[in-house]
Amino acid sequence: MNCKCVCGYLLLLALAGCGGGSSTPTATPTPTPTPAPVTTSIFSQGFSVAAATRDFAAAGFQDVSVPSSGRVDVSFDWTFASSDLDMVVTRTDCISGASAYSGNCFAFGSDKSTRKPARVTFDSTGAVVIRVWIVNFAQVQESGVMNVLLTR
Repeated sequence: MNCKCVCGYLLLLALAGCGGGSSTPTATPTPTPTPAPVTTSIFSQGFSVAAATRDFAAAGFQDVSVPSSGRVDVSFDWTFASSDLDMVVTRTDCISGASAYSGNCFAFGSDKSTRKPARVTFDSTGAVVIRVWIVNFAQVQESGVMNVLLTR
């Protein structure tokens, strides 16, 4: 046999040994879907605040226990659209509405707009008790409903 035939035959055998085999494909794992956020009402109650005087706003507060971390949505809707009510959410060490309103206490957030309802949303990193201040600038007593939702 000549050298060209032997070399060609060996080349053919070498190429036949490459590839051509079958292997079982590796399955790509399906990622676990992220659970949808769940919103829970943690507080819902009627609330009233005294009328402001000619010189001073009136303020009242409600303490609410937030049981765990998550997004906290506090809202307060009141009776008269013409009334100017503001909301400030603080820690419980804030002891006066004037301090809360003027920023002399740590605040999770505030709504000082004229929109109705007042709304404050913030992220809580764990269980906490919040103090929700309602400040009434109207010279009429106001009442409404306060709601606190927790989404996690």
